[in-house]
Amino acid sequence: MAVLPLQALQVSMADVMPINGTDWTEEAVGWFKAIVHDRMLYARLYPQGPTVTVELFLEKGKLGAMRRGASLSLRLAQNGHARHSKVKNNCLLKKSAIQRKMKEQESEWEKYLISCYSQNKK
Repeated sequence: MAVLPLQALQVSMADVMPINGTDWTEEAVGWFKAIVHDRMLYARLYPQGPTVTVELFLEKGKLGAMRRGASLSLRLAQNGHARHSKVKNNCLLKKSAIQRKMKEQESEWEKYLISCYSQNKK
């Protein structure tokens, strides 16, 4: 059996920037580290020429269930640690609108993951 070497890719988070526009605060970094520590993450990659941005999602529910909530970018903004480019006027959208959009995206994402899983089993 062939063994692949470890691989890594430098990325940045999509649609989000620090509150001050340049540097992440210690509080933002601490919040991020605390929320992702020992957690399974899913990433949606957006290649843009030589750079790649990602949306990161925490796994929800049973291990390997592939369900996810709001992206970590959006959650950083909701917790006051970042500005999100898709949130109008840097005001947070009503929670119900966010939840509705996340449900739609979650459904599409789950269909895609199930499709990929099914194709790999063949």
